[in-house]
Amino acid sequence: MTVRSLQTLNQLFTRDDGRLETPEAERLLDASGDHGAVTDDERNALRSIASSPRTTAAARDVIETFLARPGPAAGLLNAVTGNDPGRFTDDRLLLGPDGTERGTSSVTPYTRSYDSVREGPMRRAHGSPAPRSNVLTADEQSRLGAQTPGEALDAMARARGIALGQGFVALANSKGAFDPTAPAWWGKCHAWAWSALSNELSARVDVGGPEGQRGLWLSGQWISRADLGNFLMGVSDTIALSDGKSMFHAPVTALDLLHASAQFLMRGGGGVVADRHNDAAHGGDREVWNQPFVAADLDTRTIDGEGALAVLALAANEGTPGLAVKHVHLLGRYGNEHADGWEGPWVSESRSWNLYAVTDATGAVVAAYAADDPQLEGVRGLPTRASHELPEYLWKPTLRAVEAGLTGTPDHTIDADPRAREYRFFVGTLLTRGVPGSTRSAFEAAVKALPPGPVNTRSTSTLLEAYPGVAAAYSAEQWERAFGSRGLSATVFGAKEK
Repeated sequence: MTVRSLQTLNQLFTRDDGRLETPEAERLLDASGDHGAVTDDERNALRSIASSPRTTAAARDVIETFLARPGPAAGLLNAVTGNDPGRFTDDRLLLGPDGTERGTSSVTPYTRSYDSVREGPMRRAHGSPAPRSNVLTADEQSRLGAQTPGEALDAMARARGIALGQGFVALANSKGAFDPTAPAWWGKCHAWAWSALSNELSARVDVGGPEGQRGLWLSGQWISRADLGNFLMGVSDTIALSDGKSMFHAPVTALDLLHASAQFLMRGGGGVVADRHNDAAHGGDREVWNQPFVAADLDTRTIDGEGALAVLALAANEGTPGLAVKHVHLLGRYGNEHADGWEGPWVSESRSWNLYAVTDATGAVVAAYAADDPQLEGVRGLPTRASHELPEYLWKPTLRAVEAGLTGTPDHTIDADPRAREYRFFVGTLLTRGVPGSTRSAFEAAVKALPPGPVNTRSTSTLLEAYPGVAAAYSAEQWERAFGSRGLSATVFGAKEK
């Protein structure tokens, strides 16, 4: 997590009601460690956030308690990485004393469904409808309620003078987004899992506020929190697949799973995308279920007796002799697909893996086997032979195209993509300049509470401090009709052409 991203997350968490509350502070602290240890610059940024008047006393205590703690200690499962980040072969994996550890990657993914191609959900509106507003005429309110999110997105771009490619309606109706003959599992799970590993993207599409206000206004158009996530998958479809990878690993062994858990799912590892549908475990049926894995619970116990001797003999026969065997119960937690209209917190599911790890005299893991490994068939004395299937593959994206989309910097992956203009508008304009429904509603109420006629200088300054950039929520005509007539400048309040 860069300082810029940390400060941006704080702004996103406070934009709805102007306060950083305890749950938001906890999520901010989680995100601060998404590359492992928190740097001095990040600690200074957290101190600044703690002292802000927007931070509640309880949230301030949470941050200050975190800053007073010593750095993270080594856990039960630790990886010493080698020179090649794309492979596990030159990494060393260490298992500590028996015990239990709960690990987190410091990523909180957003939850939706998976944009099923058979259903084509981008063709319809989901989630919160456009909130009612005294700024809107009856015709404007009716039009907002009747149009699709794709139509709203196209209208936003037109109003801001931004040229798209084919546009969002065309995207929603394209065969890649809607094909009634597609398999039921076919969709945009890869684009969801990829984008959900970005704390900033997840926070931007998960707009907060009270029920009915969860969504973004831009140039007089509305798109709900639910459809923000659905269309983020749509514009990211091929970009997610083309973006850089620090690792793509297949097939996955029990030892690989331990490596991935240590590096990506614990102590701020940033998470990893995994295909939880292992085709071999389902009779060779080809399906892909990408999920953002973001945490792991670990329980380790040394075993002995007949079962341990059999595992040690197996490892020795394979050229990886060891001295001890540990039963490792690994619970991998991932963001789970829920619903196209979901506007609540992230929904998690888990996979429960039982593994047998062989260690040498230093505690290094030299071999590992899933409890249901056919090579252990008939072995007596093992705690269990049951385990969920291993993932089909592990995918660790760089997320470079996410950062480039948010900052507007050149990126070949984005700019060579057929949906480049839609992606840049959606990520770089709507998600960065859109105004939450609760913010717009509060602004309108604040203006309405002022005495009739022109707004005086003092009140204008107060409004500007509380609602910077709010003019982006309105069309030029709406702003002039409701606020320009009272002396409030759209330019001063953040109206921009692009």
